[in-house]
Amino acid sequence: MTQKLLPAFLYFEKQIQYSGLIMKTIILAFVLNFSGLFGGEYWQQLVTYKMDVKLDTVAHTIGGHSTIIYLNNSPDTLQHFYLNLYANAFQEGTVKHREYLAGLGRASRGARFKKGMDPYFSKYDISNFKIEEKDFTLTDTFRIDDTILSADLSKGLAPGASMTINLDWTQNVGEFSERAGRVGKQYNFAQWYPRVVVYDENGWFNEPFHAEGEFYGEFGTYNVTMDVPRGYVIGSTGTVTKGDPGWEEVRVDTSQKFSKWLKEFKSNRPKYDSDERRVVSFYAEDVHDFAWVTTPNFLYESGQWNGVDVHALFNQKNGKKWTKKAVARTERAIEWLSTKFGMYPYPQVTNTDRLAGGGMEYPMLVMDGSESEGLILHEVGHIWFYGIIGNNEVREAWLDEGFTSFQTRWYMMDRYGNHGFDMDGGRLKDWQKKYWKFGNSLGNTQWGMINFMSSGQDEPISRSTYMFKGTRAAGANAYTKPSLMLDELKYILGEEVFIKGMQEYYRRWNLKHTNEKRFIDAMEDVSGEDLDWFFRPWLHDTRLLDYGINNWKKNQKADDTWDITLNIERHGNRDMPQLIETTLADGSKHRIWWKNHKFRVKDTFTYNVPSKPDYVTLDPEAQTMDIDYRNNFEGINSPLYVFTDGHTMPNETMFYRPGMRYSPRNRYVVQYHPTLHYLDKDGYMPGFSFKRSYSMLEYVESDLNVGLETKETFYKLAGWTKRPHKSIDQINYHIFDFRGVRGSGLTFTKEIDRNNSVNGLKRMNFGFYENQVKDTSRTHLYDKGRMIVASTKIHSSFFKIKNEISFDFTPFKASDWSFSRIVLTNSFDERFGLFGARFRQIYGQIWSNQNEVPLQERFNVEGAGSGDLYHKSYLRDNTSFYGNKEFFGRYHMPGDANLRAFGNQGLSGVEQVFAITFEGFLTKSIAGINFELAGFIDQGTLTGSKFVVGDKGFNNSTLMDYGIGLRISTSIFGQPLYLRIDKPFNATIDGKSIEKMNDWVLSFQKSI
Repeated sequence: MTQKLLPAFLYFEKQIQYSGLIMKTIILAFVLNFSGLFGGEYWQQLVTYKMDVKLDTVAHTIGGHSTIIYLNNSPDTLQHFYLNLYANAFQEGTVKHREYLAGLGRASRGARFKKGMDPYFSKYDISNFKIEEKDFTLTDTFRIDDTILSADLSKGLAPGASMTINLDWTQNVGEFSERAGRVGKQYNFAQWYPRVVVYDENGWFNEPFHAEGEFYGEFGTYNVTMDVPRGYVIGSTGTVTKGDPGWEEVRVDTSQKFSKWLKEFKSNRPKYDSDERRVVSFYAEDVHDFAWVTTPNFLYESGQWNGVDVHALFNQKNGKKWTKKAVARTERAIEWLSTKFGMYPYPQVTNTDRLAGGGMEYPMLVMDGSESEGLILHEVGHIWFYGIIGNNEVREAWLDEGFTSFQTRWYMMDRYGNHGFDMDGGRLKDWQKKYWKFGNSLGNTQWGMINFMSSGQDEPISRSTYMFKGTRAAGANAYTKPSLMLDELKYILGEEVFIKGMQEYYRRWNLKHTNEKRFIDAMEDVSGEDLDWFFRPWLHDTRLLDYGINNWKKNQKADDTWDITLNIERHGNRDMPQLIETTLADGSKHRIWWKNHKFRVKDTFTYNVPSKPDYVTLDPEAQTMDIDYRNNFEGINSPLYVFTDGHTMPNETMFYRPGMRYSPRNRYVVQYHPTLHYLDKDGYMPGFSFKRSYSMLEYVESDLNVGLETKETFYKLAGWTKRPHKSIDQINYHIFDFRGVRGSGLTFTKEIDRNNSVNGLKRMNFGFYENQVKDTSRTHLYDKGRMIVASTKIHSSFFKIKNEISFDFTPFKASDWSFSRIVLTNSFDERFGLFGARFRQIYGQIWSNQNEVPLQERFNVEGAGSGDLYHKSYLRDNTSFYGNKEFFGRYHMPGDANLRAFGNQGLSGVEQVFAITFEGFLTKSIAGINFELAGFIDQGTLTGSKFVVGDKGFNNSTLMDYGIGLRISTSIFGQPLYLRIDKPFNATIDGKSIEKMNDWVLSFQKSI
């Protein structure tokens, strides 16, 4: 009704040719109140601002005079009045400052505050404050608490009455922080003026400005006059009513090559005296905030769509990236958003380069940190969800951030395909575009949230932003989770119904305040469905979705059709109807919905298909947040499934593509590549390696090689699987047979701390491994015999120090040796700018009462133990590096005592060790290659065997080496490469230098 009445009243307004603020207020108030007769109990206040402000670029201040007309459309008599003074938050001692110091809010923002507030200091000075109703003064006093100015009215403001607030104010403008401030000569004015606090059905929203959370504003009219230096160009909310914002002075000639035009522009641009000023007035209606940006470095381009003016203002240094793209992308954004959700109601949109990362949204104006199409769509999309439909961003951030994240992904996939980005946008190299596969943008987002939602850190979406326990939860629940909720809603309602629902939501609540109920009501009214079962677990709980097929039966009927019976089970705790796709033997597909989902854990569903079925799938296009698709299939057989409860998924097989991050939601990815190993006895050993992965839930690697001289076959199978909803979080396993040495193992992992706390227990591992060594002609790392070892390991952390303690023993006399072992390790690795330090400490002891301890279980002096070495094909014996016998002695794989200079001494391994490794390093990246120069010292106290088991050659002996090293890391065609070269200067035993120490050490692994 408001939309229908506004044109008539605006026409009447023009006819009487009266532009005074009081008349505008009366007319708009009448429209809102009249339409309220048809809109039930809804009402909203109306605010009219008139501001005259001046920018002082020397003192870095903005200030002037504000006149605010406040119309009380509520049914309540108001006894108080409040203003938001957002910029006051950037001082020591404020709520925002205290929360950042307490570790709340985004860490990158908090880091600035912790270093000191002086660069970002901002404060309002308020004077000549007065509130009047007609000629009666309601108050001329106020008090300021943090970011809230409050005033007590001497007489209540009755429903339907208005009052006028006048005040002079000045704000100090600090350096850019969060959303506003100055960057060089540029001033980003956001949350910059004294702004009326919202009064709605819940009362005054007079909360301070928190470390996390945004804003909430009253709709109204703004008439703002800015006075800036003459050379400054202005981009703003609203339209120009007086003066020249400077656009034409800096308009880019897009018919020319940009670099050539810019050079000519700089040489010909007029110079202005320091005392010359530019005074411009902007006017905006039906908005709840007003922002602007000004700098002498702006360039200007423009366009339009459907009568809407599009302005792009960007800095000269970014012009090559922004030119033409910013306008075109902004035009496409308002066209797509208008078509999907509701027509853009304002006369213009301005896209500005804010000279800071990320972006921020305001009515008719966005501040973007780049020309990225996704960023532009996101911020312009906020003009719909936050700007036109105004939610309380502190209480319900998901109603704008979740919506814009959803529409951004939808737009990018609609424009560029399922991968959701411009393949020719410069982010990919030609070989990547040619050889890599790219996952579905929705699926990639789902994987990220599945990892978070199953981590134990999840919280309900519908919560005030500053109340989330961590920044990850705040971001996930404001942006990503609600965006995925909307994808699911579009899926279950169907795109046509979903769009109608969104457009009805827009029709009802454009230029009004919204909330959760108002959105849900619109969707339920259009769909004709009660959606409480859908929204409640998404918004007010942290339930996980996981459906699976327990089994199926298929029976051919007399008419050659087939009946299929599925036993469907809900493994998670969130309800969801399931789209069932049956792939038939002739390759065709049959789809049907199962909707008997509400409050049901198991169900049997029978349906008919026209011909013989091959296999069946739940949610075939992976549109829901089902956390594990491995149980969504029935009828598929795979030769490579382990611990999948008898279910498996289709494989997508391809040649190995290093660096590729491709993780479809409902397929395994199998990659293979040739390998070439070597042993003296078998000669060269060609073979293949196969890797099968399912994102973060499963990984299997298998190797098969054949010795050319002996024709012997060597194999290994190893991997892990995670099991959602099970008491054990992860299972690791391995089995191998390398001719003479074979073994297997199983390890179970239980997560203790899912909240990523700084201190405390993290997880526990328990399991076993077994080895049978019958022939040592292919390795010098093992003693002959059979052994089973049971193992338990506990992981913890203390600040940034990682701790592990492990207990091992040989049980039940099942081994040829009997021993027990305890190992404690602590490690630390941290960078401080260009510098860094890493440290590792180990204490280990083995007790044995018979037959000593085999070589493969003693503590290795120079580095990793036999088991770790043996599983590297080039370290299985001293000839494994393709016949080079010197390589093994110089190679250092970190572990055990980690005394790297002792690798060529023929030491047998010890039964007791206490050792420390320390490195300090300087790191620098040049042309994509990271260089690290390090100094190291390794020192240990050893007791036990020295050259031969049982010789007791070490007795609290002190071994030490030190030196320098160079590390180089990069990637070639996506394959990570790491090379470490260490130069020990000296190596000693009990203070005496050893002969022929390892004077050069090589490695493909870090030293710790």
